[in-house]
Amino acid sequence: MVSKRDLPEGDYADTGVGTMYISTASGTSEDDAVPVLFVSDEDILIQIGLDTIDFDGAHLSYVYVDGMLNTREQLSESQISLDLSGNALSVGQHDVEVVQYDSDEPDGQIVTYKAATYEVKEN
Repeated sequence: MVSKRDLPEGDYADTGVGTMYISTASGTSEDDAVPVLFVSDEDILIQIGLDTIDFDGAHLSYVYVDGMLNTREQLSESQISLDLSGNALSVGQHDVEVVQYDSDEPDGQIVTYKAATYEVKEN
């Protein structure tokens, strides 16, 4: 059974001002790279970095991992940590999406959309 996504499936395009990338011990997602996380069965929670440059701090940013809301933050020139657990640590590729809405609520129009991917491998 597939759980309902917080961010509906869609063909979202990079839009809005600013840059976003994620970072792990293996590197960053800059230049469309896919950083790797090595995870073992004992790992319950792992943190990765999320950096934003030139984001519009006047809008609330929603951070989704695989379509599920991870956190809401006020981002501009920011460096935050994302807590990953559960399905976000399963082997394979995972998407991190940062979305800003004109109304600061998910029922508004998307004014900023940025995405990056990380890959989980077994340790």
